[in-house]
Amino acid sequence: MDAPKGRLEMLAPLETENGPLEGLRLRGIAVAARREANVLFQLEYDGPGRKCEPLSRIEWRPPGLHINRDCGPWDWVNIPQIGSHHHAFEINYLDGKDTMKRNARQSAPIVPDLPDYDDLRKFVMKDFKINGPGDTIPYPPWSEGLF
Repeated sequence: MDAPKGRLEMLAPLETENGPLEGLRLRGIAVAARREANVLFQLEYDGPGRKCEPLSRIEWRPPGLHINRDCGPWDWVNIPQIGSHHHAFEINYLDGKDTMKRNARQSAPIVPDLPDYDDLRKFVMKDFKINGPGDTIPYPPWSEGLF
């Protein structure tokens, strides 16, 4: 993860035992001064001839709330979601159009919330179907404090 202006970002291509999956990658974003909060992981496709599309996104302990404006999942239409939430592939894929809803914006809360970064890594690996050792997704180099 790199640290331009306090933002830590990781971008990693994904591969199978047969080699890389063209265009499929994992993005991780954290804030250097926000240990154990405000972390985003996104599975995205950036293939030839297409703009980068988020396929699934997990936001862990974000600073603000999220609202699904006038659309599904129906249990969460127009209801503020405070805390961790998941923009799952299944609720954002436009079947028959071979594309995603703009910016994979519909989400559902993660219940119960993930208690720590290790549980977040496990959740990301399971949901995005990433196999590997527990440290496949590294810890962000969070700063200990500003003073």
